[in-house]
Amino acid sequence: MFSLKRFSESRSGNFAIMFSVMAIPLVGGVALAVDYTNMSRYRSDLQNATDVGTVFAARYYELNQRLPSKDDVKTFIVENSAFTDVKITTLQYKDNQVIVDSWTSYSPYIFQMVSNKPFDVAVRSAAAVAEDVDLEIVMALDTTYSMTANDKIGGLKTAATNFANTLFDAVNAKTHVKIGLVPFSQYVNVGLGNRSASWLDVPDDSSSTTTTDVGCRWVKTIINYSVNCRPASYMNDGVLVEYQACDPLYGPDEWTCEPITSTSSSTWRGCVGTRGTTSNMLTLTDTMPSSTATNKSKFPGMMNTWCARPLMPLTDDRATVVNEIAAFSASGNTYIADGVMWGLRVLSPQAPFTEGADPKTSVRKVRKIMVLMTDGENQNSPRIDTSADHNGSDLARADSWTQRACNYVKQEGVAVYTVTFGTQVPISAKNIMKRCASSAANFYDAASSDKLDQAFQDIARNLTMLRLTQ
Repeated sequence: MFSLKRFSESRSGNFAIMFSVMAIPLVGGVALAVDYTNMSRYRSDLQNATDVGTVFAARYYELNQRLPSKDDVKTFIVENSAFTDVKITTLQYKDNQVIVDSWTSYSPYIFQMVSNKPFDVAVRSAAAVAEDVDLEIVMALDTTYSMTANDKIGGLKTAATNFANTLFDAVNAKTHVKIGLVPFSQYVNVGLGNRSASWLDVPDDSSSTTTTDVGCRWVKTIINYSVNCRPASYMNDGVLVEYQACDPLYGPDEWTCEPITSTSSSTWRGCVGTRGTTSNMLTLTDTMPSSTATNKSKFPGMMNTWCARPLMPLTDDRATVVNEIAAFSASGNTYIADGVMWGLRVLSPQAPFTEGADPKTSVRKVRKIMVLMTDGENQNSPRIDTSADHNGSDLARADSWTQRACNYVKQEGVAVYTVTFGTQVPISAKNIMKRCASSAANFYDAASSDKLDQAFQDIARNLTMLRLTQ
């Protein structure tokens, strides 16, 4: 009797033959897919290794004004990758770029059963070589009392020093670097050496003592300064300061007859206040005092006022910058707009500080950069129209002027990087600093000293880093 099952079994040999014939292209296809994936990964690894070699070649070109040898580039790639057999087929400088073509072979793992011929793998990489450029960087840094908390001032010193060293390490025949410093609190210190400058209006220091004839009066003598002591506190630059408050204990009144002396003094310590009025807003411009009716007012020297260390004009001397950073100390309240505007005046080629190059006349390309750092919000405001001091409490004005100062600086062609530092920076202050930066990528929020150092290093690398273009 006919059986379909026996019929199928009687043809099993034919099926085996057919399957073996069909399996050859099937296995070959799988092998090709596996090896294609591996070769793509191999090519990606070669691209990464060649990128590293290209950056090496570009940096070598910047330092020596000539290309390294192909063997030097090959050796660098081999020493910094898993490749042992790489050939540099092209190494050239063209259109301000260093171009490197590399080649190696890939031996398939599975496809060799079909073909044992290795595949060629080639990639190209290009890196932009730095232009002839003068980098002029000013660091406008908050050195107010709040920076004493958790030794933030120490973290700032470390981060700013590392930032300066990274930039000065990048100096070569094509890249020149100058750095200026503007430590700020509620005022900026322009330095006692500028007292007689034409743009300043500073009264003479004075001291007087007045003694009247002998007078008699009842005098209370304090016999104990520490009576009824209790915890007390006050706010200093947004920071709660706690202390012990005590009352004095007076002894009996005594009838005393002696000369009555009073002393008064007026001293300038380098601090300058707000220039102009709310109508002309000279304080938020880079214009210098002149003979015109709307521009006559000079920068007022603030007498009997304490402020941060004197600002430092642009300099290419590494030791001067590092030593000045090391001398930073923290005191005073925060008024950010002043730091921004004096930072611009340090960068500007015109007086009051003329160390900056003029991009319009310089034979080299000039890039002007401001790095602005604060650990908090404005605590003081200018009392313009009624006084030149910054002892006001109109914080809305202070915030508005800070934003206006930032906008003005950017309009003057300065690239602005901003950094907030610490864990107590209000969202409102962060938003002001975000808007102040030239772009969202130029804003950093550093919660700790380590993060501040990382932020400053990232900015330094952005200013000096070689850029892969292909």
